[in-house]
Amino acid sequence: PTRIMGAISSDGETLPTLSAKNDHLGVLRHIRLHKLREPKMVITHGKSFLGTALSTTPKPSILTVVSSILGWSMDESEKLSVLEQMIVASIDVNDLTLADQCLETLKNCLQHHDGDAPLLDTSVRFRRLLGLIYEARGDYDSANTLYEELLTENPSNSYVYKRKFCIARVQSTNEVHMRDALNEYLENNLGDATAWLEMSKLSLSIGDYRGAAYCYEELVLCNPLDADLHCRLGEIYSTLGGVENLRLARKHLSQSLVLSPAEGNLRAVFGLISAAETFLEEVDSKGKKHVEEEEIEVVNELLKFGSEHLTKIYKGTAMSAVVAKVVG
Repeated sequence: PTRIMGAISSDGETLPTLSAKNDHLGVLRHIRLHKLREPKMVITHGKSFLGTALSTTPKPSILTVVSSILGWSMDESEKLSVLEQMIVASIDVNDLTLADQCLETLKNCLQHHDGDAPLLDTSVRFRRLLGLIYEARGDYDSANTLYEELLTENPSNSYVYKRKFCIARVQSTNEVHMRDALNEYLENNLGDATAWLEMSKLSLSIGDYRGAAYCYEELVLCNPLDADLHCRLGEIYSTLGGVENLRLARKHLSQSLVLSPAEGNLRAVFGLISAAETFLEEVDSKGKKHVEEEEIEVVNELLKFGSEHLTKIYKGTAMSAVVAKVVG
């Protein structure tokens, strides 16, 4: 996005400025710092920065080669970070040849650093990258085996649980199996809004509206000022039906309209009208002894509010007749 691309780096320069200056290391650092997804830019500047150090052939001293050819000084951790960026970016654009080349260069660095390379067997970051390459190749069994090893070492490794869910999603058409895999991840990452959104979609796909409502309640806790979340939660409660659920539907649809005015939030207006009408029907069918008159008056006012706004918005349009039937 333009707004993020124009973010200021620690030395006061934007990404386009760094790129125009051919400050390859500055561009790569900026992308890492702001967590941007710019795989083509990473590959372009990464290749320029690494130069001949990017090779599958073991070298006696990679850092010396880079410094002498490019004229830059670079500590080993910086080089490893750039190689890590390059691997992820290569997978992102499906250039597995380049990903393998970067992984081999990374392996050479670790071997040069640690003699017989025990670091390759113990480095979590290296094995995570290896797992991503397995996934990109479609070798899910090897990826799962590797991830199970990482979980044995650290049972709370949330990254691994997320990768296992991604594999389950690719391999399986069984939504229940996918939900189980995602649930393992959520047990240790309750604040991950993206995961809750994914869980809500899986719940809706198998008709588990109560489960979906729970997911959206968590999403609303993560972002209480999101009108769309309130609207969708209200729709789910309305679908569940029953007096209590319709009360909750009315509450969230009304909140959605508070956060986003009716003119730009027609979905919530239609939802509110539907929830209000269904609530009144439920009350009439089951009797009014459990519902106060004041609440019925409030529902009628909300119904009137929604009807008036829809009539006003669609007045003079081709949809006016259809809307008149809906609110009539």
